[in-house]
Amino acid sequence: MQAAAKITGFPFSEDVLGYLAKDISTKFNDIYIANKVVVVLPSRRAVRNLKSKLLSLSRDKICFLPQIITFSDIPNNLILFNSICDSLDMRLPEIIDSFSLDLIVLEIIEEIKSLYPSFKTFQDKKISSYIKKFFIKFFTYNQCASSVVIDNPDYEIFNYLLDAFNQKLKSINKVTEQQLRNEAIIRLKNAWNTQKAGSYIYSVLPTSNTPYIFDFLKLVVARKNAEIIISGLEHPIDLIEWESTTEKHANFFIKNFVSYIGLNIGQVNCLPMSQVATNDYKIIEAKNEIEEGRQIALAIVDHINSNIHNIGIVTENRVVAKLIKENLKRYNLEINDTVARNLIDLNEVKFFLLIFELATSNSLDKVALLSFLKHPLTNLTINEVEEFEINYFRIPKIYNSLFEVLNQIENSEQYIGITQAIKAVLEFKPKILSGKNFYSFFSEHLRYFNALVSEEIRNSLPSLDYLTDLKMELKPLTYAHKPIKIRRYKELLIKILSEQSYRDEEFIEEVQILTPLEARLQSFDLVIIPSLNEGNFPDITRDWPLIDSSLAAQFNFPNYQEPLGFGAHDFKSLISNKRIILSRSQYSQGKETTESRFLSQLKVATSIEQVNYNSTEDLEIFEYTPSPRANPKPPLSARPKKFSVSSVERLIYNPYVYYAKYILSLTPLDELDVTSIKRDFGIHLHKALSEIFEQTFPLSAEEFTNDLLNKFKAYAEKSVLNDSNTLQFWLKRVERIAPWLYDYEKDVLPNLKGSLTEKRKEVNLNIANTTILISAIFDRVMLYKDGGIKIIDYKTGYTPSQKEVDKGLSPQFPIENLILREVMNTDNISQEYIELRGKKDIANSKPITVDSKVSRTELIKLITMFLDPNQGYFTSIDLEKNQRFKEYHHLISLNLE
Repeated sequence: MQAAAKITGFPFSEDVLGYLAKDISTKFNDIYIANKVVVVLPSRRAVRNLKSKLLSLSRDKICFLPQIITFSDIPNNLILFNSICDSLDMRLPEIIDSFSLDLIVLEIIEEIKSLYPSFKTFQDKKISSYIKKFFIKFFTYNQCASSVVIDNPDYEIFNYLLDAFNQKLKSINKVTEQQLRNEAIIRLKNAWNTQKAGSYIYSVLPTSNTPYIFDFLKLVVARKNAEIIISGLEHPIDLIEWESTTEKHANFFIKNFVSYIGLNIGQVNCLPMSQVATNDYKIIEAKNEIEEGRQIALAIVDHINSNIHNIGIVTENRVVAKLIKENLKRYNLEINDTVARNLIDLNEVKFFLLIFELATSNSLDKVALLSFLKHPLTNLTINEVEEFEINYFRIPKIYNSLFEVLNQIENSEQYIGITQAIKAVLEFKPKILSGKNFYSFFSEHLRYFNALVSEEIRNSLPSLDYLTDLKMELKPLTYAHKPIKIRRYKELLIKILSEQSYRDEEFIEEVQILTPLEARLQSFDLVIIPSLNEGNFPDITRDWPLIDSSLAAQFNFPNYQEPLGFGAHDFKSLISNKRIILSRSQYSQGKETTESRFLSQLKVATSIEQVNYNSTEDLEIFEYTPSPRANPKPPLSARPKKFSVSSVERLIYNPYVYYAKYILSLTPLDELDVTSIKRDFGIHLHKALSEIFEQTFPLSAEEFTNDLLNKFKAYAEKSVLNDSNTLQFWLKRVERIAPWLYDYEKDVLPNLKGSLTEKRKEVNLNIANTTILISAIFDRVMLYKDGGIKIIDYKTGYTPSQKEVDKGLSPQFPIENLILREVMNTDNISQEYIELRGKKDIANSKPITVDSKVSRTELIKLITMFLDPNQGYFTSIDLEKNQRFKEYHHLISLNLE
């Protein structure tokens, strides 16, 4: 293919936007001609900067700006290309809104859970995000769902995903944003007459190889009135070891594009460098992210004092970006973070969610209530809230609801503000619960928020405009008026707010925090690149772990080299500036990090000076002392004197978990719309068995099976198992288990004089001069005619091993054995697990031996240890390896030094 357009290559160090501004202002200097110039750039920041450069060149004369858009703006700006098209139809299909897309994804997930109940991946709480990203990516590289059919039965689920999504889109007559872009380029391709003069088009090659962009640029290449600019063809310094490593990746997408338009890289004319660059490389090797943020802030202050003001901090690591900003405030440097933040991370939006959580919770959540009262948007005084916390929540009183709290304080003048706040919550509760669909829930939620927060405060928070705009956008949407449960409302709301970005309106040019995308085509006096660790730079994580390389190829997805190439290109572009400070932390969240491959390669290729920015004052303020392992020591009066099997198990595995649950009374919130089908199966089977064993034993296996099935079904139909497909799946397991149980019962029945099922037994022990109550709930206790006793525990999940029992890691049978010895006054006790799988290994009995003397001694030793006020409830160092109580992991501070 012969390129008609002008193709210009630029070295990394050259100012592409400066070249564009000069070329445009020279060639097109009146409004008629300027209106016929279209510039297509990779990002909105590049658009903004080009406009700024054009205005600065105009000085005293009038500046006629061309039409400047991004590649994603093309579908909405087809009219700009209309003059060069014979018959361009600009009436494009309607895009599906983000809210409807979220709801469709959730509908599909529910369908899949029903059709494929054993497909565990769809129980993952991140699954909706995975699927949404999958649809977006799929339609980026494919125009329609029917274009890809997966024959491999292992991937059958993806055929269903695409078919279901396609049908739902057709039913509402809408398309995805990616489909719209593809359709827009197809229409341009079919109608564009390259022989007509039309607009003059400038386009800068983006670091992206999505098909619609390449197809658009291929059309531009065929035009005479056009120029394509390829930045980053040459590096300003000779890095010997660079050629075979990062260079290879950095030029990957450029070579791919040049090949796509029928040329090779040697045919592209590259402008000479305006000057030989002498790069100044420095590196900060910090111990952790806290120190990294502090040192970068000091480096910025140091350079500003040296009269260097155009500073770009390029990162997508939100933690380090926030630390840099907070440290700079100490030097009266307020910088606006141009990196988009998730709306849900903003303090005011967290409050918006908090008031909903507080109003809809069935029980009193003390943490949520105190967070609500302490939030600045409630406008309560610190003294009032602190007095309330001391007098009502730091004493051993139990409040089960907000009503009980209100009854205690409403007559006290000391707590007028808190009383009014709680009354507002209670007034909101029936109104929000009366909602039927997302729109009605959200409308009432927003009304309540506006009633709580003064108009003056709301007007000072421009991010809240999004909430008002969202209500207006939702009103006409069909999906926003579909009936949903309040749990689904909360899940959708969190998802929507998590995916929305917020940016500060004003930019301070002196110091900027940008993403790599925003930094493209920018030049700085000083570039700082933080977080140069694998996983941060480059970020080559897969959108969905379930999609392997084979499946990605069938979906036409780019391979791992392409995102790696984009990262390499960004890195090369950034290190082409005159002054560069690189930084990384050796530890992140207590875990050792791995140096970025780009940084490792740069260290080999050139010399980098290691620096350490410190001041005496800052060393004192920011001295990093690792947090000690959590080891709270409550008084003896606060330490429980009652122990169940589960509480002893927590005390063994991790005393801090025991402390959090039984002393602080911290209970994890239920996950949104996440159900444990296996757990429910076990619960309902236990209930059914309890009923079975309390009645007369049936005469036949068939009667026993039918009875067990009916009882299980009666319980299951009231739970998450009530879906027909899911219920049938588990009924088949029960049907397989029943004959085995019948035979087992038939064998032992002649020797039994009776049995106890689901009974709670307890015993008092005198330990360290304290009366301690030990209790357990027994699945079943078999009473033999010869005086023997057998403890039975039915297991549908994990079964502890004899080794775990011997080591004291599974205290159930030892404790139950101890209780029965005291209650029944006998030593003739045995134990047995009965595993009920219903799979190939239908069921199995597993006898367990218990050394009663050892287990009693060890239990007394354990309880005695924690009856000592000087003994802390310490954290287990191997907690991360133990997933049993992972819901408490985030509360625990581990000293990993």
